[in-house]
Amino acid sequence: TLKQQQVINFTGEALNSLKRGVVEKGGKKYLSFIITFRETNANYNKNRNPKYYSGNTTIDSVKPVLTIETIETGAVQNETTGAFYETLPAAVAAAAENDILIVKENVEISARLNTPVAMTIKGATPNIVISRANNLDAITILPAKALTLEDLIIDGQNIDRDKPAIEASNALLTLKNVTVRNFKRTSGTQGILCIKSYGSAKLDGAVFSGNEVASGYGDIFDGQGRLLTLTGNNVIGNGIYLEKQQAITGASATHTAPITLIIDATNRTLTDGAVIVTGGTDATLYTLANAASSWKLKVQDGNIVIYDSTTTAIDNTNADVKAAKLIRDGQLIILRDGIEYNALGSKL
Repeated sequence: TLKQQQVINFTGEALNSLKRGVVEKGGKKYLSFIITFRETNANYNKNRNPKYYSGNTTIDSVKPVLTIETIETGAVQNETTGAFYETLPAAVAAAAENDILIVKENVEISARLNTPVAMTIKGATPNIVISRANNLDAITILPAKALTLEDLIIDGQNIDRDKPAIEASNALLTLKNVTVRNFKRTSGTQGILCIKSYGSAKLDGAVFSGNEVASGYGDIFDGQGRLLTLTGNNVIGNGIYLEKQQAITGASATHTAPITLIIDATNRTLTDGAVIVTGGTDATLYTLANAASSWKLKVQDGNIVIYDSTTTAIDNTNADVKAAKLIRDGQLIILRDGIEYNALGSKL
């Protein structure tokens, strides 16, 4: 916090020199003053260095005339109230609804961080790191109300834990220009970011890199019936696992590196025309995993859907219009966009 402190001004011949600077102690910064005084008795020798003077010194007059600020900082500042805190958990615990917390230096989380009210946690610069401590065997961040993480790096320090980095199970989680890196979850099935129960998530410029997950699963676990929205350019190194019949929303996605959508092979029945990306306009932005190679992606009716490319000749084309069928010389001919195919899908 900023504290007003009264400083005494020494007048007359008493003040010989005043040096000031900033010193740091215990993570806090303070204004520091070094004051030396002149000897003012009758025997004053102007050539004598006051620093080594050992005689009596008198002061003509002393009166308070000046106030200054003592600079006291912490690792986190509540931008809404101006208050400083030594730790992120302390700042979160003191936050009110919709407060903005600015993380000013790298911090480590040694116990699960629960955010009880809606808030934003933002890095003072995009290189600020929030690390999971070595001894933390729990979810790192668990929002109870809407939480926005912005301009941060969330680092798991390559420690293998059967817990996600972040779990959105109660409210909306927004990751904006956030990198989630170096998390290992080789035995868990619900990813590094887990979206389930009553949670939802929005990713805008998020990067998941350097993480290790169990085989057949992704950096992100998108639970059945939960809403995951991709906006802007996101990088999801190990892909997104879609539980059961789940689909994501990607109308405003602009990523350039394809994102892998991992099918729930145990609980999902693959059907032609099933929507897998709501609002998707470019099927090349995604790839499929955990599905037979014949299953492909295409745009249909303003969404990205899955289809079996071996079913008919119609499914082997990219156009959305219906094909015409006719019988010629006792054989089925499929005519589409002026091109003829046989019943097996081979061009005639």
